[in-house]
Amino acid sequence: MKKTRAFHWRAGRRSGELHGPSIAWARATLRRRGVPNAVVRAAKHRGGGRKPAAAEVQLFSQQLAAMLGAGVPLASSLATLARHSPRPALQVMLGAVHNEVRAGVALSAALEKYPATFSPLYLSLVRAGELAGALAQTLDNLAVYLRKSIALRKKIKSALAYPAVVVTVAVTVVALMMVFVIPQFEAMFGHYETELPRSWNASRRPRRWPATRCSATRCCRCATASAAATVWKLPCAPRACSRRCSCRWCGPAKSRAS
Repeated sequence: MKKTRAFHWRAGRRSGELHGPSIAWARATLRRRGVPNAVVRAAKHRGGGRKPAAAEVQLFSQQLAAMLGAGVPLASSLATLARHSPRPALQVMLGAVHNEVRAGVALSAALEKYPATFSPLYLSLVRAGELAGALAQTLDNLAVYLRKSIALRKKIKSALAYPAVVVTVAVTVVALMMVFVIPQFEAMFGHYETELPRSWNASRRPRRWPATRCSATRCCRCATASAAATVWKLPCAPRACSRRCSCRWCGPAKSRAS
């Protein structure tokens, strides 16, 4: 079984790409097509570029089903599709599948070598269609299934696009306000001797939090203990933080304890 390769050819202003076993085969094919003096070179891309998309697999299934339904043999159908495929990746893949089918390999077995393109469900249905003798109908059903799957995927992406944009804009606006807008109010309220709310103090300077000398765990413990002492009116507050801590939670707790 010969391996299919991609070859670029150029003759004057005309150029194209062929897929076959060797450069000699490509030159002979071009001579039969009336292009005798073409320059043929091996293609630089390997494997035909990126793998075919889902829409291309759906179109391939639909076209192959139509040709098989019209009575065209499987090998001839694959050769025709490989020759007229607009994508190099699909041309290389269909050329290899065509060579294996001509050698007597089943279509499902030939497609199994491309698991990134054909899913296990696709291969199982093709194998079932071959055993039942209804390959054309199976491929047509697969084309309908793929078309509906692609449409559903597009609807889901379009439905999620608007919430994603709204959340991104909201997070960006809040971040800009936290960094640029809220710090401006510090200068405005600096002339007053009144103490700002704790929530305001916590939100206006997030970059000051790591400067505290107590750890985050100790602060959380001290905040919980301080809240419990305030709600249940405990006689003394638990000693959750270090005495050196001067954060907004530890300060009131130590003053109550003293």
